[in-house]
Amino acid sequence: MTQQKFTGLEAIKIMCANHYGLDKETFQHRIKWFDENKKRMVFEGEIITPIEAEKPILMAKALSAYHDAVNGIPSGYMCELDATASGIQIMAALSGCVNTAYEVNMINPDERVDLYNNVAASMTERIDERVERSDVKKPVMTHYYNSKETPKLYLNTKKLQAFYKVLEGKFTGAEEVMQAINNCWNPSALAHTWTLPDGHVAHCKTMTYKKGETYIPEYDIDLEYVYWVNEGNHNFRSLAPNVIHSIDGYVARQMVRRAADRGFELVHIHDCFMFHPNYFNDVTEMYRQILAGIAEWNLLANILSELQGKKISITKSSEFLPAYIRDSQYMLS
Repeated sequence: MTQQKFTGLEAIKIMCANHYGLDKETFQHRIKWFDENKKRMVFEGEIITPIEAEKPILMAKALSAYHDAVNGIPSGYMCELDATASGIQIMAALSGCVNTAYEVNMINPDERVDLYNNVAASMTERIDERVERSDVKKPVMTHYYNSKETPKLYLNTKKLQAFYKVLEGKFTGAEEVMQAINNCWNPSALAHTWTLPDGHVAHCKTMTYKKGETYIPEYDIDLEYVYWVNEGNHNFRSLAPNVIHSIDGYVARQMVRRAADRGFELVHIHDCFMFHPNYFNDVTEMYRQILAGIAEWNLLANILSELQGKKISITKSSEFLPAYIRDSQYMLS
């Protein structure tokens, strides 16, 4: 296994390849592709974006930054790397599940796994009907946030049955985490509260959707309206996404803090992190360390205990996951 480091110029090459549409390839493949194609894209100061680029405007910016870098011109360009399914990564770390972790690039530094392609391929094997990556991306993303309707919108009955069977086999850790959090829902509580490792307190009120009617005599009409009331209910579905999103927020806060400690600026939109190309290695290493820490701690047990008001113990499925995470390469890609 070979975890590699990259120069700032190589980071820009990776960004060019990403925006072209090669972000599912290994970093080495992306750099090689750029080197083989740069003559048709950067020629004597002229920037030519291939018409087939997936994100042509962002690619043009990256190509311009490359041209400036090789000519010693400061550009202020910022790379951007996305987590490969941050929600499932967090669930893998919480559970210690190596199988779940593999599917979201927390294991093998020599392989860039595309979980959506893998899910689609596994579903295709189960049924005599081809399943595309685009069919499953939204269903997978929303399933672990307790959505039942979104998968139905994208998948027919046969595909839907295969979808749930595949997820059950590939993401056992994520399934267990989701169910464990769901079981903590208190239908009589006005709010659910838990604490993150940095002391941030998540406080989510229980809001119940209501409908009402009123009569407006001036217009002689009956008016229906909707409103929300802070009262208990049995709709547990919001708790798992709120808990995972709160941990996602903790990760983002830690990324910003650690970048500041190392003397550089990092900004983010959820799990997309933007930074100077020279800090490519720092950013990927920081993210690995934060997720490895989550995998080492009893964070899930602590949150469940706080939600239920009693001590809860969790046995993680593998003690080796933190080491795997620290040796990985593509958690951010």
